[in-house]
Amino acid sequence: MIFRKSCILRASAIATALSVSGWAVNHFNPHTAVLFWITLPLRLLAIPGFLLAVIMAAAFSPQGFHGGDDFVWLVLPGSWLTYFLLVLFNCRSKYKKSQG
Repeated sequence: MIFRKSCILRASAIATALSVSGWAVNHFNPHTAVLFWITLPLRLLAIPGFLLAVIMAAAFSPQGFHGGDDFVWLVLPGSWLTYFLLVLFNCRSKYKKSQG
């Protein structure tokens, strides 16, 4: 088996926690000076999703890069997929090392 079930479950849980927290802080938190430095690390977790949204906007929007608002719905799935794959392949490499 390429991936163990525990690796898939762990990758899914970590990816969900990271991507939802990054998306929720960017979506629901107002930009105030007091909370900015507290929420900055969580805001940075949404960067992979925003990059995917901007790339898709550049490719498919008639406005080019400026049409990113139309593709903002890709932030959460893009972040989740990125973190899922990172954790999954990290778990796979650790599993291969333990197998010898």
